[in-house]
Amino acid sequence: MSEKQRTTIWLSDSIRKTIDNYKNVSNRLAKVCDRYLRIIELTNTLERFTHQEFLFLCDEFNGTIWESATQIRPLYIYCETEKDVEAKENHWKIDISDLQRRLNDLTLIETISLIDLIEFFWTPKQVKKDADWAEILTECGFKFKDF
Repeated sequence: MSEKQRTTIWLSDSIRKTIDNYKNVSNRLAKVCDRYLRIIELTNTLERFTHQEFLFLCDEFNGTIWESATQIRPLYIYCETEKDVEAKENHWKIDISDLQRRLNDLTLIETISLIDLIEFFWTPKQVKKDADWAEILTECGFKFKDF
């Protein structure tokens, strides 16, 4: 049996309205979280990206705040000039136009999955100097295109 831990959570009005009909709100939220994690696991969006591309995306979207799933749109890599593109490609050893094309091809669920993984990357418990991100993420069950 897995350990359980009591926690407090703030819910938006729309989420609260959808779960108010359930007798056991805690149980319902646990099920929703469990199912969400299973969707993320099965989506395995990382298989579409190399380790370097994922690290680039984490750096590119560092500090981005994604509030609501209804506000999520395809991710866009911002480059002001051709020199900016070249600098990013040289630094990260990636092809930005190919990467942007693949980002545009993601479904909404795949985009949400990728955003979730980027947010996971920046969680305080995960951010460690000299962390081996390929190892951390593969231990969580994710596979990269090049691993």
